[in-house]
Amino acid sequence: MKTLSQEIATIMADLVDRASDAAVTHDLQVLQDFAQKLRGLGDSQSDVEAVALLPGLRIPAGFCHARYTFFEVVGTQPHGEIVLGQPKYAGELISGSLAPLDLISLVRTALVFSADTGATSMGPGRWIESFALPIKDPGMLELALVLEPRESNDGSETARIEAAIRMVKARPWRKAPGQ
Repeated sequence: MKTLSQEIATIMADLVDRASDAAVTHDLQVLQDFAQKLRGLGDSQSDVEAVALLPGLRIPAGFCHARYTFFEVVGTQPHGEIVLGQPKYAGELISGSLAPLDLISLVRTALVFSADTGATSMGPGRWIESFALPIKDPGMLELALVLEPRESNDGSETARIEAAIRMVKARPWRKAPGQ
């Protein structure tokens, strides 16, 4: 008898296989251009605000699955170039109905992943840059997010959790209309 996690893994693997069958060929430069337009969304207060900064932008056709990889900014070189740490798998987004991914879901997932306490070595990260990675599986957008730590701390679990709490508390909460 399969465990629940084994069942979920089987279902996801089936979705990935089916998505691969429906995939189209993509030009990596087109994907790079798309990913580069996502830069700087890390200071957005919501996914709606982030997508509003991208009027008319559409995900290239044929993607119903996205895989996110983080690259943490670990320093800067003398001329200001950033130094990135090793790539770190962040998670995936898959359309259960195999419908094409929509921009708001792609951005929302990136914002949620980057706000996680494990996003960087010091807790939540600020998403500052994006680039496309070479596609491993047809139908899967391979999106790399460059994150800088939102704060500097000792990297302990407690410090990362406290950083996440401070990040949430620092957000200006907007009142609903009429309040």
